[in-house]
Amino acid sequence: MSPREVPAPEKLFEYPHEGIYRAARLASQRRQGCSAASRALGMSAVPERPAPMIDILALALLGLVAAVSASILGFHACTGVVPLSSKRAEIADVVSLLRQAGLPAHARIFELGCGWGALAVALARAFPQASIIAFEVSPVPWAFARLRARKLPNLRVVRGDFFHQDLSGADAGTCYLMQRPMTRLAAVLDRALRPGTPVVALTFWFRGRSPAVQRCSTGGLRGAAALYRWPAVSDQPS
Repeated sequence: MSPREVPAPEKLFEYPHEGIYRAARLASQRRQGCSAASRALGMSAVPERPAPMIDILALALLGLVAAVSASILGFHACTGVVPLSSKRAEIADVVSLLRQAGLPAHARIFELGCGWGALAVALARAFPQASIIAFEVSPVPWAFARLRARKLPNLRVVRGDFFHQDLSGADAGTCYLMQRPMTRLAAVLDRALRPGTPVVALTFWFRGRSPAVQRCSTGGLRGAAALYRWPAVSDQPS
C-alpha cells in the first residue's frame, strides 16, 4: 500500500465534541422550525404543545459538550497539549517517512499522544505486521481512540502519560504534540531509545536536533513532518 492509499480517518470521529455540539444545535433548530411551520399554516391560535423530550435532548447534548470541553481544557492546562487529529496528507507523510526508515517487519511503533486516534489507526492499517502502541492521557480522546481501534488487533491504545512509560522497546516513534513538551520528550527519548531509532515529529519539531528527512504535503507550516535518527544531535538548532 502506497502512502497515498492510507485510509483517511473517519470524519465522524475526527473531532467528536464538535459533532455533539452540532447535534444539539440541530435539535434546537428542528423545534424552532416546527413552530414556524405551524404559524405559517394559520395554526398560531392553537396553543403550542411543549416538546419536553427535544428540550431535554438538547440540554443533555449541550451538557455533554460542556463536560468534554472542560475535560480537554483541564488536561491541556496540565500537559500543555491539545488533542489534535491528523489530516490525510499529514498521515501519508508520516507513513512515507516510516517506510523510508526501513523498519523491521514486526516493528513496535509507539505513538506518543494519540489524541482522537486518527494517526494510530492509519499506522495500524499501513503496517499490519507491526505492533502499534498508542498513549493518550486525556480520557475523552482516549475513549474515542479505543473505540476506533476495536477491530485492529495490532493496535493497543493505552491510557497514560507517556512520560511515565517504558519506551525502551520502541523500534520507531511518532508524535504530534505542541512545542511546550518537546524539550522534555527529547530528554526522555535520549535515555530510552537505541541509537538510530527513527522518530517522526509532526508540525512541532525537536529543537537542537537535526532531521534526516523532511516532508510537507500540506503546503503550510502545519503538517510538516520530520524524520529523526535518534538522538539526531546537532550543533545548531533545527
